[in-house]
Amino acid sequence: MSQVSFQKNSREVNQSGIQVVLENAFKELVEDDLFKAIYLFSEDGLPLALYSKDGTLNPAQSTELSTLMHKLVHLFDKKNISNAREIVVENEGAEKLVFRFFAFFGTAVALIVQVPAKKSYRGLVNQLENLIHKLEKR
Repeated sequence: MSQVSFQKNSREVNQSGIQVVLENAFKELVEDDLFKAIYLFSEDGLPLALYSKDGTLNPAQSTELSTLMHKLVHLFDKKNISNAREIVVENEGAEKLVFRFFAFFGTAVALIVQVPAKKSYRGLVNQLENLIHKLEKR
C-alpha cells in the first residue's frame, strides 16, 4: 500500500466516529508494515487514536513523549524558533520516531509515527495528516 485512504466506508465517520476511522487507517498502515505504530495525541497527552503492532510503542510512554515534545515546541517558540512542525529521533538501527505537530478541530495535536529502519515516511505522513484534516470537514 502506497497511499492512505478513508474511502472504504464514507459513512464510517458518521456511524462509528472519528476515532474508529483513524484507528482503522492506522491499522492498515501498520499491518502493511509501513509503520510499526501510529498514535495521535492531544497537547495534554490524551490519546485520540492509536494503533501499534505487538505493543511496539507503549501508549503510556507515548503519552509522556507527546507531552514532552509539545513542551519542546513551546520552548522553540519562546526562543524564536517558531512553528516547529516535525521532530524526528533516529536510533543507531535507523528506526525513526516522528513527531508531527498540527491543529485538529482547533486544538494542537501530535501525530507520532514509529518508522521501521530503511523505510521512507514523509510522503505517507503527509498523506495521513491531510486525511486527518479531511475528517474535520465531514
